[in-house]
Amino acid sequence: MAIETLLRIEIDIFSLAILAIIGTTILLRSRDHRFMDSSLFLLLILSIGLVIVFEGASWVVDGKPGASMRIAGYAINAIFYALIFIPMGIYLVYVDHFTEPDKPVTRSAYYWIALSIAT
Repeated sequence: MAIETLLRIEIDIFSLAILAIIGTTILLRSRDHRFMDSSLFLLLILSIGLVIVFEGASWVVDGKPGASMRIAGYAINAIFYALIFIPMGIYLVYVDHFTEPDKPVTRSAYYWIALSIAT
């Protein structure tokens, strides 16, 4: 494995550790996890973590010899590029919830935009 790949994976692991610390802090500090803002923020953290995992897997598979590694690279990159839009959609719903907290989430235009981006 090249040094550049190891550095990228190290950055990904550090990012996942920071996300885990933020997520556990939110879980321990908030009394009720049914609130929409806590749930949306935790969902945002989980989706970003999933994107980071697939980015690291992309770096691990990149440049390996063999047809199976090439197919794995294509599959991982396809999933990575499909998942990268999900945190943006969740962020839109999260910000819309803060601007108009009384409006139900399903009535928001951003909810439907995020849903269409996710699919």
